[in-house]
Amino acid sequence: MPSHPIPLTVIGGFLGAGKTSLLNHLLRTPDMPRCAVLVNDFGAINLDAGLLAGVQGDTIALTNGCVCCSIGDDLSNALIQVLAADPPFDSIVVEASGISDPWRIAQIGLADPDLRLESVVVVVDCDSLLLQAEDPLLRDGLRQQLVHADLLVLNKADLATPAQMAQVLAWCQSACPQAVAVQATQGEVDPALLGSGFGQAARPRAAATGDAERFAGRPIQAPQPSRQHAQAFETWSASTAALPAFGSEALRSGLAPLAGRLLRLKGHVRTLEHGWAEVQFAGRRINFRRLAQAPDPALQQLVAIGLDGRLPREQLAELFSSAAAHPKA
Repeated sequence: MPSHPIPLTVIGGFLGAGKTSLLNHLLRTPDMPRCAVLVNDFGAINLDAGLLAGVQGDTIALTNGCVCCSIGDDLSNALIQVLAADPPFDSIVVEASGISDPWRIAQIGLADPDLRLESVVVVVDCDSLLLQAEDPLLRDGLRQQLVHADLLVLNKADLATPAQMAQVLAWCQSACPQAVAVQATQGEVDPALLGSGFGQAARPRAAATGDAERFAGRPIQAPQPSRQHAQAFETWSASTAALPAFGSEALRSGLAPLAGRLLRLKGHVRTLEHGWAEVQFAGRRINFRRLAQAPDPALQQLVAIGLDGRLPREQLAELFSSAAAHPKA
């Protein structure tokens, strides 16, 4: 066990907001402290090749002394393993899932004497938030993610007009007036804003303020099973291993009408333009990132997330069946 509490930073945000981009930016920071990053999905972490030292089971070791560990279904067990590391880590970062409340994870930092809650960071998608907030099935969940934030990263600021940015900021401040808000593109913010262990910039809150005072008045809630959050969402997945290459524009055109019902889609596909590529769809935008080589066969798949009962399963199946039947579309 560590001789003194290890600072814990929790990163939350809705599906596709850019949490992984922020993590990648953080891990590339020069003089990064020895940090353990706990994530739900290794497949979404696009690590620089120069950082990768090795992979063993559910752990990725980095050349800068940091590690990425897969949470799986048991955050508590992952934290126990991290806290047992010798020598101890300088800090711990947990990426909350896109449909969960980061405050529930942050409460571990208040209850465990081996941890010190450093900050709750919530990434906001400036390009999609206002549209998502109009949906009564999403609005409350989006606000709940923001309520206990210390830092709001207003991501994808390059895609928002000044008027749209002002509306996003006003909406966020109505949910969380105490948080510091910074604009970002691709999750690139000063790492020091995430906590005292990441640099020399001023912290979002005064450094002299103790945890007891900082979080006074915030309700300590009993952790609830993650299934409660998952009940409002459903997923669709398909293997892409047998699909021929198809045109990127055909996929863009096919996904565009599904915006609103399709909250998030990610995975690996073969394209005519890029060969194997990672595809990311969130809000109203789809992006492709060329891969240097074919992904592991187990990762040659697509996963889509939508609200329970509204995910366009049939349209997704038809779209990718059509892509397979008409690879040059």
